[in-house]
Amino acid sequence: MTKKILMITPFFAPQSHAAVFRAHKLSKYLARKGWQVHVVTVGTNYNYNEDESLAHELPEKVVIHRVKYVEPTLRGLRMAFGGRDRTYRSTKSPTPVAPSGELISSTGSGLWQKFYKKILFSFFYDPDPYWTWANSAKSYCANLVASQKINLVYTTSMPYSTLKIGSYLKKKCNIKWVADFRDPLTYNYRNVASSARVLFHQKNLEKMALETADVVTGLSSSYNLIYRDMYGLSEEREVFFIPTGVDDDYVKGISPIKMEYPYIVFVGEYLKEYGDAFFKIFSDVVKKDHSNLKFLMIGNMSINSRLVANAITNLGLSDSVILKDHMPQKEVYRYVVGAKAAVLLSGKSSYWWTNFAKLTDYIGLKVPVIAFVPQISEARKELTRAKSGIFVDSAEDILSFLRGTGPVTPDAKYCEKYLASSMCESFEKIFLDLSR
Repeated sequence: MTKKILMITPFFAPQSHAAVFRAHKLSKYLARKGWQVHVVTVGTNYNYNEDESLAHELPEKVVIHRVKYVEPTLRGLRMAFGGRDRTYRSTKSPTPVAPSGELISSTGSGLWQKFYKKILFSFFYDPDPYWTWANSAKSYCANLVASQKINLVYTTSMPYSTLKIGSYLKKKCNIKWVADFRDPLTYNYRNVASSARVLFHQKNLEKMALETADVVTGLSSSYNLIYRDMYGLSEEREVFFIPTGVDDDYVKGISPIKMEYPYIVFVGEYLKEYGDAFFKIFSDVVKKDHSNLKFLMIGNMSINSRLVANAITNLGLSDSVILKDHMPQKEVYRYVVGAKAAVLLSGKSSYWWTNFAKLTDYIGLKVPVIAFVPQISEARKELTRAKSGIFVDSAEDILSFLRGTGPVTPDAKYCEKYLASSMCESFEKIFLDLSR
């Protein structure tokens, strides 16, 4: 009998951004193992550019169901009533990936823009912008479960609205529910509403999922400790740690990019929380190292160039820092494996809890990682286990690695835990146990 699973996520191929890839790779590799994967996602992609190759690489056993979604904004209403296309793709110059934090379109500036956002986040994003889709998706999913005889549902969060769908299906259809958390939702101030009323609803959804889902999973082992502290979870209630894996297909036969100079590489959006501390360290490296080392940054050019411009200018690094815009994932990986080392930044006092999306790629690709991270952090723990971390407090830490006096040899066996096939095996074990 064909094994079947229902996956609930508003972020799915051909959308191309960080929130897509966990569910995308899981569905791809489950299908290869014989599962029929029904993915329920949004009918309209308002906020992100698309990469059609992501959809084309999915096996036939991945069936995508696109449920109508009217964004609860002026943009969404205008488009719903026949207005012109105001999605990100139609209004921005094309890049492979849109900024992951962009949620609403521009509707003006100044006081009106602030007022408009305040109204949205206080009243219309409750618990998030996807509640209108979730309301439609609940009945659609219930019918799908009945017609396809599905006994298992997987939800991934953010957003909070997927938790509403999972809970509804568990109660109405009496099926098993796996609630997967890509972030520790309300623990992170970046993920919560400023409105006390909406935050109350978000916390209730989070607590409900942690207590009632049949299994809870997360992409960082820290979530287990965080949720025990936040909600007093019992010892029997475990949040299973399953890291996101780099796509095996992209790793096979990968050839490094050949550059005219040695370089270290940072991939992703540079956040303002990172500050300029790493650039100061890199400036000292450039002064003491005579190999013409470059710092290559690959990511959204409009964001990265704006946030690092002052540091580059003030520290005289214009010839040593090279910025490249987004590019296909396979091409990014060629730059990563061709580098002296990849660079992971979070600063020394933030993001202790997360297993960064790019960190999972770096470990899966078995490359040394220059890590500017907190002393106590998920990233430090996993890099230590993978034996691929170069933990940086000063320029000497990097120079020691470059000179070969502090060599790094990643643990190939542990790094395989960070392959998509390994991620799939971990989830499949849970799915099979629940299906018995």
